[in-house]
Amino acid sequence: MAIEIFASTPQSEPFIRPKFDVSKPTTAEQGYLQTLPDLVELNATYNRDHLFCAQYGHDIHAPPHFITHGDLYQAVLRSSAWLASQGLAQRPQHVGGKVVKSRPVAMLMSSDVTWFIIFLSLLRLGVPVLCMSARLSPQAVVHLVKKTDAKAILASPQLDSWPLTGEYEGPVPIFHQVPPYAEFLDPSSSLDPDSVPPPPRYVDNEDRNVVILHSSGTTGLPKPIFHSHAYLLGYCACHQLTPEQVQDAVNVSTLPLFHGFGLLAPSLSLSIGLPFALPASTTIPTGTSTYEILRLSGATSLLTVPSILEEIYLLDDNRGVEALKRLNFVAVGGAPMKLTVAEALSTADVPILNHWGVTEIGAIAPIVIPGADYDWHYLRVRDDLDLRFEPLSGEQAGFFRLTGRPPLAADDFAVQDLLVCNPTNPTREFRIAGRADDLIVLATGEKVRPHALEQRVAEHPFVRGALAFGDGRFQLGLLVEAAPHVPLDVTDAAAVRAYVDAVWPAVAAGNEGTDHHARVSREMLVVTHPAVLPLVRTPKGSIPRGPNVQVFKEQIDALYARADVAEAEPLPLGEPEELRAVVRRAVLAAYTTPRALADAEDLFERGMDSLQATMLRRRLNAAVALAAKETGKTIMPLPLDVVYANPSIELLYNAIRVHCGEGSMTQDRIVHMKSVAAEYVQKVSQLRPATEVGLVSANGEGAVVLLTGSSGSLGSAILYELASSPDVTKVYALNRVGRKPLRERQEESLQKLGVKMDGLWEKVELLEGDLGTEQFKLSEETYTALRQVSHIIHNAWPMDFNRSLTSFRPHLEASKHVLQLALDSTSTTPVKLLFSSSIAVVGRYPLVTGSSAPIPETPLADPRAVDHFGYAEAKWVCEQMFARAAEQFADRVVVNSVRIGQMTGAEATGAWNAAEHFPMIVKSCRAVGRVPAIEGHASWVPVNRAAKVMSELLFGARTSGTLHMENPSRQPWTVILRVIASALGVPSDEFPPYAEWLQKVKADSDAATNPCVKIIPFLEDEFLRMATGQVVLDTAKARELSPTLDASVALSEEHIRAYIEYWKQEQLS
Repeated sequence: MAIEIFASTPQSEPFIRPKFDVSKPTTAEQGYLQTLPDLVELNATYNRDHLFCAQYGHDIHAPPHFITHGDLYQAVLRSSAWLASQGLAQRPQHVGGKVVKSRPVAMLMSSDVTWFIIFLSLLRLGVPVLCMSARLSPQAVVHLVKKTDAKAILASPQLDSWPLTGEYEGPVPIFHQVPPYAEFLDPSSSLDPDSVPPPPRYVDNEDRNVVILHSSGTTGLPKPIFHSHAYLLGYCACHQLTPEQVQDAVNVSTLPLFHGFGLLAPSLSLSIGLPFALPASTTIPTGTSTYEILRLSGATSLLTVPSILEEIYLLDDNRGVEALKRLNFVAVGGAPMKLTVAEALSTADVPILNHWGVTEIGAIAPIVIPGADYDWHYLRVRDDLDLRFEPLSGEQAGFFRLTGRPPLAADDFAVQDLLVCNPTNPTREFRIAGRADDLIVLATGEKVRPHALEQRVAEHPFVRGALAFGDGRFQLGLLVEAAPHVPLDVTDAAAVRAYVDAVWPAVAAGNEGTDHHARVSREMLVVTHPAVLPLVRTPKGSIPRGPNVQVFKEQIDALYARADVAEAEPLPLGEPEELRAVVRRAVLAAYTTPRALADAEDLFERGMDSLQATMLRRRLNAAVALAAKETGKTIMPLPLDVVYANPSIELLYNAIRVHCGEGSMTQDRIVHMKSVAAEYVQKVSQLRPATEVGLVSANGEGAVVLLTGSSGSLGSAILYELASSPDVTKVYALNRVGRKPLRERQEESLQKLGVKMDGLWEKVELLEGDLGTEQFKLSEETYTALRQVSHIIHNAWPMDFNRSLTSFRPHLEASKHVLQLALDSTSTTPVKLLFSSSIAVVGRYPLVTGSSAPIPETPLADPRAVDHFGYAEAKWVCEQMFARAAEQFADRVVVNSVRIGQMTGAEATGAWNAAEHFPMIVKSCRAVGRVPAIEGHASWVPVNRAAKVMSELLFGARTSGTLHMENPSRQPWTVILRVIASALGVPSDEFPPYAEWLQKVKADSDAATNPCVKIIPFLEDEFLRMATGQVVLDTAKARELSPTLDASVALSEEHIRAYIEYWKQEQLS
């Protein structure tokens, strides 16, 4: 039977709401209250008999202790008298015209009304109060006490001081055991409320030394966070409830009072007269106990966390859902709700209210009674605080970030949650999609945001929680905590396998929504059970990554050790066909999604990503090690780039045979390059032009342009230039099929450039196809429309320095098909075709020729001058192909290969792809704490200028040939390096020699923070020669055709700083 709280306390008069305002500065002289103790004192006068709270005891079926606002005020006075008796009531002093406060007093207390009484008393006395979670470790408590210089610790009887004594090097702070709330509420107590002086009239909104909260410490020790009186009043104002909506209402809170969300219930009781029921400090709230308090108190609302909400939902006979349906609101915060639980409750008409708060700002989502227009999937934010929602760019395009200020504060705080707006209310409603800083960076350098995967797995009814791990590892793993009701012996391998089988559909569904490199394989699961070793949780119920990785370190390390050899088969040396079969099985197993694959097919063109390539190399390397052990032979580990250099089953098979001493390589690099070039030049010679032509003119007016590869940085910039040109009537932008819609990918790239297409989209038709197949795998109708092209820029090319020439064969095929389209064109004049080549094609020209003069804008016949990696070699082959086309089909095409030097990011935004080699160098400078000394000069062209140059060359060139694009205004490396050192905060007066710096880079194997370890060969063999003026392109011909290139100036220091700021946003730090 419910205990009628309102029948127990006389409340004949309506609650008089205290007057305060957190949206603007106010004064007491204007009639505004300034502090929580002010509200307590006013309520004691005008709302004396109204209920403040009902404190339940250990036996929740016993009547609770009812505390009115009058009782609360007297308890605060008695508590103040007790603090004075302990020597802890030192009031602020005026010294030399300044207010000097005492050292803080720390509260390490369990959560019941005693906590709030002591808290109010310290505030009233003007003593800074450090609020510490009762769940902190001794190390964390010591850290906070030292950081804040707290002079004493107030502790509940349950929280003894002994665990801390061993943590201190100096004197241990004085511990004071706090009496129970009954003593402060007892009128016959020896504590005299009349002995307490009135509160000091010192209130300053700039005084942040009032209340000290702390961060969760999920990535290390907690950080103290200082706040003012106005911050606390912000909780009192966090609602949109009318007096009628709280009449005869009672709230239940399961939140600990020492956290921000926990402060909401007592704050609303003080500000609007919404009394609350509080569980005993000697119990841990559960779904069952919370249901009982809801029933017994006759509650009309609930503040809780997702885990308790789920437990209530799962109660037998649907009684939990029925109890929740009767409430005015169920505010849930602290961690994400399980979508399956929330959807079911919402369908059952439970009034879910999505709450959100940040310790640094305060409560952000107001308490309301949800109406028909409320969408619980989103947070509806309050409008009385300075909150700004800013769209993000780069990898985070499409998300928003909140920057806000606590009430009446001047300092901004950027919240690390990534937000998605509600399209129907894009300025006031947002959904948390993860954290900007919640990245897992794999050893390959790829970044993973695991939030969606974790949430999808946690939705399974057999799962209590899921957490991804893998920082600095080659593969992502997942900690899965079984639900308490699941009987599971985690030491029984068969039982664990059966459990994994049961939950695997949820993992697979989570994998489907993630990038390939972020997917979890079946062998990468660590299963635990709450009865054995539960996942660590914060007081709010969230699952912190760092502490859990530490707790499960032994299991995680063992998992990775097993993963290296779990699927490896010994290589059957001496049995060629069996060896080929082993290699084939290893390759097929490396793909996340099964597929049929011919032995000669390129692995990367069939979808293999860098993570899968790394896994394949590790698996093959383990197989080599097993073979060496079985045969007694000494076999060295496989090269790190073995998969990139041999990107097919056939090539891997041959490479492994040679590596194990069972075969030999017969072709050297130059012979191979010449052979591939001859093959593709012959293919070009066999192309045939269309016999019919139309009426399309290619004279620069009314041009119809095909642009391949428009979704990258240069491609997007070229697209914008072409669409902006009055001489262009139509642009076809042809790209490969991607995971995201092409329009979305294109707009994200344009946003990085800082440009908007708006009405220009009318000129553009986005196409998805396969350049490596005839007619690009387009419909006959679409390809026929493409035949109207008068100009082509072939820009599509993967930026991957690890792949071999063989791996680029599909892109050589693509170039052949682009040439065929030019020959199929119905243009009445020759189609102008521009190919985006690279400075790497002539990277070794000075070494081969012995000349230090600028490299001429002429075709290159000698492959020895090409840099030693597949990207450059394949570009050289393409140049040979286009040169043959220009010669053989001079009446149909004008072809120019444009060798492009070092491009940088857009000048307007500083957006420069952080995965390119120079941004990687900058990040490694941060890791090793030094910027290297580099002599010579750099030639950098911002991508927006490069796009304009490409457009000018496309329409300006009249004859076929070779053109060069690099900035003719070179700038000293010394200037660039000083700017970088200053921006990174590393010494700018001492630059170690490049070779010495490179040794430091090699010594740090953490690719996540030091990505240059992945490109050491490039840094050793190519970088200095290519980047410091030893390889200089002659640009005379190109400058005659391009005013933009001719007038190009060096980059300013401001632009260099803008690039570094962009990389910092992209997780450089």
